[in-house]
Amino acid sequence: MTAPLSFAATILLVAMVVGWVFFGQRTSRDRLMREFASGGEPSDSPIQCDVRFPRDKLPSPHCLAAGARGLYMASAVPMSHWRWASRRHHLRKPVLIPWWRLKFGPAKFPATNWYRFDVTDTRICFFVRKEAAETLLARRPHL
Repeated sequence: MTAPLSFAATILLVAMVVGWVFFGQRTSRDRLMREFASGGEPSDSPIQCDVRFPRDKLPSPHCLAAGARGLYMASAVPMSHWRWASRRHHLRKPVLIPWWRLKFGPAKFPATNWYRFDVTDTRICFFVRKEAAETLLARRPHL
């Protein structure tokens, strides 16, 4: 009687670990790359600035551009400089987020030097330095 019970407990434990590995470790960066992947280049010249995702301890350099279709974001670090154990957080693929999916505004205390960007209908959020965000939003087409 104990053998079938311990076998079932082992199967349940393995299923929980597999679920945690595949579904519990997804970050905002992973969701951006999956849902908003972009194959093209931006129509406007990109600005290099720091972007911070909530789970990261430090901001990382990214290239952002504001176009008619949306906000284009890509990593500023070339693929050849990436290491599998890098402590900096980068986007592996460029993303294009439509303007109608973005809510943005100045971040609250203690991040008063940043703008907060939220992607609607998701739990994706990221922060862009205030000077760069104001420049990007000035380039944004008024809809």
